[in-house]
Amino acid sequence: MVLLHPRRLLAAALALALAAPQLAPASEPGASDAPRQERFSGVARGRDGRVLYVEEHQVRRAGDRVLAASTTYRAPSGAVIAVLESDYASDPWAPSYRFEDRRTGRVEAVETGPAGATLEAGGRRVLLGRPGPGQPPLVGGQGLDQLVRARLDALRAGQRLTVAFAIPSRQEAFEFRLRALPAEDAGDVVRVRVEVASWLLRLLAPHMDCDYDPATRRLLRYRGPSNLEGEGGAHPDVEITYDYSGRPDGEVALASP
Repeated sequence: MVLLHPRRLLAAALALALAAPQLAPASEPGASDAPRQERFSGVARGRDGRVLYVEEHQVRRAGDRVLAASTTYRAPSGAVIAVLESDYASDPWAPSYRFEDRRTGRVEAVETGPAGATLEAGGRRVLLGRPGPGQPPLVGGQGLDQLVRARLDALRAGQRLTVAFAIPSRQEAFEFRLRALPAEDAGDVVRVRVEVASWLLRLLAPHMDCDYDPATRRLLRYRGPSNLEGEGGAHPDVEITYDYSGRPDGEVALASP
């Protein structure tokens, strides 16, 4: 078995995990369940503050149900560099998805069904069965973010979660641990740390910190390895801030230095 470097393991797992559709507020009496589309954006900056890329998110939902989501990644020039399409019909925490890096042609995909999740990458396919009783839930793609939002109150109260995160490039699932940091470390947000469950790998692998608004449960900021490869195939550290103001996709981000 070829071992994956701990940093690459974490980066591969998180490549598609964040900035999923935000949870909708509870439906009001008489609220329409007609499908509608929502948009928001994220700006990814490197350690030097330079804009590396922009995420444009489009979400289709009916009432409080997420139906599908599309994420377009753009270079500061505006050129599309990657695309992610997710379908939540089968499982909100392990959605079916297809990710394509248009710079390299790399494609990774997951197809979720009653039997489990089929992982595809590099022309290889493997089926991961559904976890048995007492096993960590199977999570994949932006479903990790959905799970965090659904369990945010429990995490804030001190509960720790372990998940089996499906990684198509590795053709298997790895266990990750989720926990909220103490309030004094987070200020007015709920800061959730995602890290490899193995204590040995945690000594070598980076973690990621995700700041959530406790009222809206929206993801406000992410710090950790980038979900896109940089020069030489490395995953640089980034800080991504999310904008839900409804302005045109990328307007602020693409105007940034």
